[in-house]
Amino acid sequence: MRKSAFELHEKSAKHKKTRQSFETSKKITDTFKKSASEPSASLFSVIQDFLRENNIDIRNCIGLGTDGAYNVSGEVNSVFSRFREMNPSIKFVKCTCHSLALCCEKAFKVLPSNLEYLISEIPRWFSVSALRRDEFKNIFATMNEGKEQYEKFVTPSTTRWLVRGKSINIILKQWEELQAYFYSVVDKKYQARMIRDMLRDEVNKFYLTFALPFVQNFESLNAAFQASNPDPSKLFEELEELRMFLLQRVYKDPHERKHLWAPTDEKLGEKFEFDLKRSKLLPEKKLEIQRRCHDFLIEAINQIDKRIDNTTMKMKYIKHLSPKNCLSQMKPRFTNEDLPFVQLAKDENFDILKVANQWEQLSMKTNWREEFPNSDIPTDPVEFWAKVHEYKNACAENCYRELATIALNSYCIPLSTAFVERVFSHVTNVKTKARNRLSTSSLEAILRIRSHMFVHDICCQKFKVTDKMIRLFTNAAIYKTDSSSHTGTEINPQPSTSSAQASPAFVPTLSEENEVCSFDEILSIVF
Repeated sequence: MRKSAFELHEKSAKHKKTRQSFETSKKITDTFKKSASEPSASLFSVIQDFLRENNIDIRNCIGLGTDGAYNVSGEVNSVFSRFREMNPSIKFVKCTCHSLALCCEKAFKVLPSNLEYLISEIPRWFSVSALRRDEFKNIFATMNEGKEQYEKFVTPSTTRWLVRGKSINIILKQWEELQAYFYSVVDKKYQARMIRDMLRDEVNKFYLTFALPFVQNFESLNAAFQASNPDPSKLFEELEELRMFLLQRVYKDPHERKHLWAPTDEKLGEKFEFDLKRSKLLPEKKLEIQRRCHDFLIEAINQIDKRIDNTTMKMKYIKHLSPKNCLSQMKPRFTNEDLPFVQLAKDENFDILKVANQWEQLSMKTNWREEFPNSDIPTDPVEFWAKVHEYKNACAENCYRELATIALNSYCIPLSTAFVERVFSHVTNVKTKARNRLSTSSLEAILRIRSHMFVHDICCQKFKVTDKMIRLFTNAAIYKTDSSSHTGTEINPQPSTSSAQASPAFVPTLSEENEVCSFDEILSIVF
């Protein structure tokens, strides 16, 4: 959700590019707002108040990105529905990273449930004991004669979207070594006996061998969407390729979705089919495995259709806005079917015929090589369109202004909320069981600092503390409590039951040099 900065600020192409990527003003825009409850009305009220505080008209917001929770993404009585009432042209995109992770997770549940147990319990078995890890390393070194390197196991988690495929891959690589290890410790614990029996059953290995390439495809695309500055056109092309890849494995006619392949038609993966043919399982058991794997693919397709909506899939048309395509003579016509971003003009007097004319003249009337240093047209679409936005003809008119505004606003649409999801991991890392009394204000300050340094690519080793920061860190600010005020009064301690009485805490009076020491101001420092 971002306000269009291109209509308000026109300093330089570089500044436009920076603002498009992260911000609309020189402030930290990854902000954390408190909400009394989770209902949509409460959340929307918090967002609306924040926009008012920053003088941002909600009608200028271009896109809204959330996860798939109904209170924020539902069609009725949600945060999105309230935004749509006030801004009908807003683009809504569910977090693609979250959706891809859920698609993979739901499809994996079609396979036998003991697979989930196997890939989670094996890493957990070794994570609690260094002795167990050493024993396995010795067995691994003996069986491989030191030629291969032992790989550490990774525990899958619902909040870690890129781990499941890696966990399956490591287990499959070390399958024989794991069998040997759990045979040696089977007498020690019942859990070890269960894992041994699962490893001994080759059916489980067939299922994991089948699932691995498909899970890796989902996670590879998920990682691409989590990148800091990805190319949206390529991302959504890859998303469409993944969908077609799955359809081709299920349907003989993937475009019309007609005529299903039979589970025995060898469309489930070459390695899987090769290993299954060589096995000595009964034909009935082989057919059962193939049917379960076929159901996995069907469920994956259904989940993509359910969670990746049409608005998200239309983002693939943004590829036509790349410099290479928009300057081509073979570019599509400027229509709402080929370029569904017309509503991003954000202008009540928008003239589609005028913009269509600008689109046609873009590659015909202007030699863009002369407008860039060294006659080199940039491949970065934001840099290119920022220059187009500034271009003036012989009459000193911005002859491509409306078209460039649509293009730049298109690149402002949020692709995912992966950064927000990472905040949950930061909270878990910062507020551990040993630090469970860490105050909310301190936690918020740590999250702000981490977010700011990540967004601006600042390393803590090179960070320099300013004089203002040092002046603000006073006792009154650091040890502020709800029951005390900044008046220089003594805080009476509670009676101590120990023999040594605690010294009373004292908050000093503020001097004129240090009149501003509010903890809230410390949190709002603009670095």
